[in-house]
Amino acid sequence: MKVWIDRVGGVSWRRWGAPVFVVVLGAALTACVPAEKPGAVQVTTQALPGVNFASYRTYDWVKPGLRVADPSGLSELERRDWSIRTAVDEELRARGMVVRSNQPSLLVDYQIDFKFKQTESFQDYREYRELGGKDEMSKANVFGYEEATLSIVLIDPQTGAPSWRGMARGVAYESELPAARLREAIRQIFLQMPLSQ
Repeated sequence: MKVWIDRVGGVSWRRWGAPVFVVVLGAALTACVPAEKPGAVQVTTQALPGVNFASYRTYDWVKPGLRVADPSGLSELERRDWSIRTAVDEELRARGMVVRSNQPSLLVDYQIDFKFKQTESFQDYREYRELGGKDEMSKANVFGYEEATLSIVLIDPQTGAPSWRGMARGVAYESELPAARLREAIRQIFLQMPLSQ
């Protein structure tokens, strides 16, 4: 195959053409991927069919959490737990629910998982950007990134079955999820919670 230019920057194209082409193509493809707003998350929810969410008026947490007004003296894990519980409490209160430890109509629990990933294809990189990733394609491939998944589940204490589950996935940097980002992810999860069915 004849190359239309023999020299680029004093270097023979025939000798270095493939790497230069890959770098140029990578930069062009990166430019095609839309820049998502920082902190973007992907939210999915599931509701048990036939559940009337209007009948749930009280809730309590499956596991007790720390009850402190100021989280500044807490460890990173304790601050994360405090932030999640505070945001969930605010969302449930906004829907008319109140905390009641004696026979609540719902039990609340959450789990957060971190998974190391790398972008091995253009599709992987597109998903990475959609989940709030900010790095270039090559960096996300070589160094990888952590994906965080926050799951919130509302359990019917009468049956022990989940009535509703909401999940948010997003890119986390060094296992770090700032309180504002957690709060926004939880807000987006609860936007999809049905009030009645």
